[in-house]
Amino acid sequence: MKVALLSYKFVSSKTVEAKLNEQLELCRWLYNRLLEEVNRAGKGGKSQKHDTRLDITFK
Repeated sequence: MKVALLSYKFVSSKTVEAKLNEQLELCRWLYNRLLEEVNRAGKGGKSQKHDTRLDITFK
């Protein structure tokens, strides 16, 4: 399998940059939270009781 890595330079205002960083941090938090839940369920040798996708809500 061949993987290509692309790099882009994005020029934005400080306001846009702050909002993008806020969104990135939210995505990072959500990913880590769900990963923690999956790992915790796996340690006990049991499957999750509910679908974690149902926990994700958008405002």
